[in-house]
Amino acid sequence: MIQLDRLNMSIISQLQDGRKSYGKIAAQLGVAENTVKARVRRLESDGILKIAGFVNPEAMEGHQIVYIGIKLKGMTHLLKGEEISRLRRVVSVGVVTGRYDLLLTVHLKQGFGFLEFLSEELGRVEGIKSIESFMVYKGFEIKVPYITGESDMPIEASPDSNTSSNTSRGRRMTPKYTPAPEGIAVPEILVPGGDSDPRRWAVIACDQFSSEPSYWEEVRRIVDGAPSALDLIIPEYLLIEDESAGGAAGRGGAAESRVEGTWKAMRDYLERGLLRGLPPGFISVNRRTPRAPKRRGLVLAVDLEAYDFAENSSSLIRPTEGTIRSRLPARMDVRRGAALDIPHILLLIDDPRDGVMSAAEGAAEQAADPGTLYDFELMQGGGHITGRFIPEEALGPVFEAFEGLSAGRGLLFAVGDGNHSLAAAREIWLEKKAAGADSNHPARFALAEVENIHDPGLHFHPIHRLLFGVNPDHLIAYLEKEIRFTENPEGALTIVTPRGESRGDCPVPPGRLAVEPLQDALDSYLEGNPGVEIDYIHGASAVRQLVAASADRAGLLLPDIDKSSFFRRILEIGPYPRKTFSIGEAVEKRYYLEARRLEPPG
Repeated sequence: MIQLDRLNMSIISQLQDGRKSYGKIAAQLGVAENTVKARVRRLESDGILKIAGFVNPEAMEGHQIVYIGIKLKGMTHLLKGEEISRLRRVVSVGVVTGRYDLLLTVHLKQGFGFLEFLSEELGRVEGIKSIESFMVYKGFEIKVPYITGESDMPIEASPDSNTSSNTSRGRRMTPKYTPAPEGIAVPEILVPGGDSDPRRWAVIACDQFSSEPSYWEEVRRIVDGAPSALDLIIPEYLLIEDESAGGAAGRGGAAESRVEGTWKAMRDYLERGLLRGLPPGFISVNRRTPRAPKRRGLVLAVDLEAYDFAENSSSLIRPTEGTIRSRLPARMDVRRGAALDIPHILLLIDDPRDGVMSAAEGAAEQAADPGTLYDFELMQGGGHITGRFIPEEALGPVFEAFEGLSAGRGLLFAVGDGNHSLAAAREIWLEKKAAGADSNHPARFALAEVENIHDPGLHFHPIHRLLFGVNPDHLIAYLEKEIRFTENPEGALTIVTPRGESRGDCPVPPGRLAVEPLQDALDSYLEGNPGVEIDYIHGASAVRQLVAASADRAGLLLPDIDKSSFFRRILEIGPYPRKTFSIGEAVEKRYYLEARRLEPPG
């Protein structure tokens, strides 16, 4: 059962005004509307809270309250109390002390009075020894839930209602749309529409192939002026070029032009109707990559109030690697004036029973409209992708599966890819919040894909280090001195130079990785050698090829990562060092495909 913490008690207090909306409660308490919905749903499901319309029976012609004391033949108080509570017109049943075993509150009405209740309802219950009734002729502050006498069929609540209706037997009804769990929001997703070719629209995550401009030149050749996500992003290799040219000192020149170009393209695409809007819902994704026949995901929105990228974060959504704050300003510049949220963010869940993805696939199978949204081959060897829509009203089983993951541990999502993009989105939201933005402003949320870390198609690879403008012998001598290599297979490093490869083992304690002492040593080396630059490379073969191209380069290949201990490490120790691991090889990364509006309507 849920614990009644301060937030739960505050929500209950706010609900004393039954007309107050979830949005108003959220604004007053400084939390997301979906957080309030999720908390109320859990309080209701645990039997702590029930929301209903209460009436004064004396003000309603033909209505009357009667209290009934019941003595039972045997010690069946709980069993009979439960049975009687389901009888028609019963408001409440209590197991009590004194001369009675049970005390009932019954709401009678014209056409169904005391005689009808005794003969048609209570008289059918076995095990009753005697009863005594107490008719209320005048009441003071007696309010009871209004019970219709039409039938026993539930009255369906509207999707945005914050009250639940009752049947004639007093059973609690749930809303038509189940509120999302805390930290999750149901977005209105945009997908390529009109005559857009998805094979040219979808391009790989902007932080890939940052040392290989030729990859991006080929992307532009394939797109060939067609509508494409390429117009809505800035490949990271261009940001690196701009920073080298002084763009990081204050967005100007080429950097400013690129950012404003993406803003303009976003608005142009919206005005031209190149994006098709979907009703609120999620997208169930199935990806085939060159190394995995199947990898499942779920596109949804998350609440940035539930995310904190601090190293000691205990938030519901946490980073898995250290966040480099110096990398945020350029990404914040893009987000600040963007009309669209077009993500490559990948979030991980620890779901060994595969409850979430199984529930999502089941919901997608049952959804008839609009069904399959896309089904095509991704450019440049990225594999195949299929996306199926799940409408909001079908998400109940998915939400239940999510709620089971975070219970008792306080961690729901670990950021797998795109942490700096998510961090930039959070910083922009905090800016807007400080400026007075509404608590449900679209900037408060971020679109992302969720994948299960236990998915067999999800492979973890170390991110390797590549140094430019370095004397390889000098670097090796420095690392040997700083790290003090020893015999330790768990901390094995492969050092790649133009002349060949060698091995160095890092001394690391249990639960730690070789990258931790290595990154500390490299940070110190770079600080003392300003002419040396570093890049983070996906794939050992790419490192070897780049090192072989010049005598002033050196590569550091890191050992594989055990993903089975991933969440335990996050909970017990905290984030990994920055750029520790990659989910899949570069061509297996997320492609830009879905989007969401970042500006309020109107």
